[in-house]
Amino acid sequence: MSTLKATLEATTDAVTLNPGRASVKLEADGALVGPCEVRARVGDWTLVVDEPEALGGADAAPNPLQMALVALCSCQAITYRLWAEKKGITLDDVEVSVRGTTDIRGLLGVSGAARPGFTGVSIDVRISGPEDRDTYEELRRTVDAHCPVFDVFAAPLTVTTRLRGT
Repeated sequence: MSTLKATLEATTDAVTLNPGRASVKLEADGALVGPCEVRARVGDWTLVVDEPEALGGADAAPNPLQMALVALCSCQAITYRLWAEKKGITLDDVEVSVRGTTDIRGLLGVSGAARPGFTGVSIDVRISGPEDRDTYEELRRTVDAHCPVFDVFAAPLTVTTRLRGT
């Protein structure tokens, strides 16, 4: 048994026996350090996010929507690996490309009809390995059903905001 599969089985057993351990709180904090540049802290990591010059940034880093695509892309790839291990499916390679379209009129308030976020997102997954196409198609359906960031993009979610300070 692979180390990854053993780890997944141990974690699955732990949260099955004690569902209270399944709730994980994730946090990110960020501060504006330039006209549109943000330094964000996630655990022990520091990330930089910026906007292109056309939106007032210095184009020093990916913009927030690009970071969202990176999150979806990487989560898909990881979820393919995890579920292939769980199901005993051999994957030689997984490559994921994610494309999103946005209408910046929503961000700029030019059009009340334009959303400020993505108007569409597509995911292209390339898999290589010895399994047949039906096996990989079944894996794709499983991944889409269990990928956390896919769920963030696809399902309605309650988000609350609170303004603190003066």
